[in-house]
This record gives sequence, C-alpha cells and structure tokens, in this order.
Amino acid sequence: MSESEEKAKRISTFLRKLAGKIEENPHIFDDIEIKDIPVLVASKRTKKDSQVDISKVLSEEGPAALRQKLDQLDVKELKIIIRNNGFDPAKLAAKWKDKQRLINLIIERISARKEKGQAFINY
Repeated sequence: MSESEEKAKRISTFLRKLAGKIEENPHIFDDIEIKDIPVLVASKRTKKDSQVDISKVLSEEGPAALRQKLDQLDVKELKIIIRNNGFDPAKLAAKWKDKQRLINLIIERISARKEKGQAFINY
C-alpha cells in the first residue's frame, strides 16, 4: 500500500469514528453556528452534446467522412461522444490520450450498431 493510500485510509477511518461520536452526542456542536460549517457541493457532470451527429454522418456520408469529421475534434470532445453514446461501458477509453485510438473506437462501435440485425433483414 502506498503512502498516499495509507493516509487516505487513516483519514477515512478517523472521519468515520468522528461521525459516530457526533451521532452519539449531537449536542457537542451546540455553540457552533451553522454558517461556520462549510457546505460541500458535489459536482454533477453535465451531459454535453457533441458537435457531430455521428449516426447521421455515417449513414449519409460513410465512414471516411465520419473519420474526417472526428479528426477535427480534440480528445476531450471525442471522449464526450464515447461517454454519451455508451461506446465504452468499462470506461477504459477515459484514460486514452491517442486521438486515433479514440476515433477508431467510435467508428468501430457506431458501425457495429448500424450493422446489428442486418442478417435478419436479408433472411
């Protein structure tokens, strides 16, 4: 276990014990004003829309045009497309830095979705 993991574990244990003591004796903070306690607000990730409608571009213009449009986007925007479309449920692509790798993932997954069920249409 690394030093930072050890610190985190010790602090979380301390805070749990402190919370337990506060719950046992809620009057411990009677002389402290609520305004003195900082409020922690959890940041909510907003779902950002991508600039490119990948399904439309793929169906109307083909994979080469889609690759060209995706190549114009930066890594952050490509990751938004991947996240919004659920192309990486394991969230492995969130760590990727290579733009071409992200583009390949998008094209592979959107093409697979487009072709899904084609065997039954021709039957």
